[in-house]
Amino acid sequence: MLGHLSDIRVLMMTYNGGSYFESQLDSILCQKHLEGIRIYDDASTDDAFIAALKKCEATQQVNVHFHARNMGVVENVKYGILENLDANWLALSDQDDLWEPQKFQMLVEILDKLNKEVLTTPILVYHDMSLINDQDEKTADSFWGMCRHRHHAHNLSTLLFENFVTGCTTVFNPILGQYIATIPKHLDSYHDHWMALAAFSFGKVIKVDKCLNRYRKHAHNQAFGAIISQDWRYRRRKNLYYLLHPKTHLKREFDIASAFFDIYGAQMAPIKRQIFEAFLSVKKATYLQQVLFRRKVLATYSSGLVVGVINK
Repeated sequence: MLGHLSDIRVLMMTYNGGSYFESQLDSILCQKHLEGIRIYDDASTDDAFIAALKKCEATQQVNVHFHARNMGVVENVKYGILENLDANWLALSDQDDLWEPQKFQMLVEILDKLNKEVLTTPILVYHDMSLINDQDEKTADSFWGMCRHRHHAHNLSTLLFENFVTGCTTVFNPILGQYIATIPKHLDSYHDHWMALAAFSFGKVIKVDKCLNRYRKHAHNQAFGAIISQDWRYRRRKNLYYLLHPKTHLKREFDIASAFFDIYGAQMAPIKRQIFEAFLSVKKATYLQQVLFRRKVLATYSSGLVVGVINK
């Protein structure tokens, strides 16, 4: 482990980052407890952006790695995390958001209380975020609120139905980072869902009910680029689509749960294994049966969000 125990190393994955990159970089460089920034560029083709990356290498705290070929989002994240398991804490960053100035200071106050657990337990800390447009104007006060993630508690049972842990809001220790290596290459899911499953299954999870990122929603987002209105008209169209195409309902969620359970199911505590088995048991059920099961689970864990430890 390097430096002060509370130092956080930031991993930023880039690809043709454009006009928002420098603002995001500045919002990270001003953070207290920043150990450094490692940028992994996924073979960008924009000459101006490549020049901006090379320019920022002159900053003492920034190191840039240029991939010779495009690896894709998940493989790039896997590469970056596995190359930085010597850090005390790791944080993932998008290339076009803005971080609130107090983000690391607030999170470090939590990390400092974990003591020796850091060395033996997978630990994940994550938080909410507001949304902004390409003009830095706020478009939503809470990502969790917009996606209805405030309607239920955050735990393994609810996570299986929908990921509420966004990679760019996370800080985690290398013990948790090691789980990234086992993501199957064929899996059509993002790395943050896999990491969250590992943390909720085997570690300690701390959620912070504060918006410490300003997530920029625009046409070129890689993650959550398909965020759209959650009004009743959208939900009605979605329900109709799943009635006509039942095999597509929760397909990504079943795929990632199956893959994770195949690898780690035998290592789980009985209660965690039962949660996976209950979820996977409705994989071949009808759409309506799946909907009723989901409603039952979410109703069971319906509650407000509380800052603090939610899983151990």
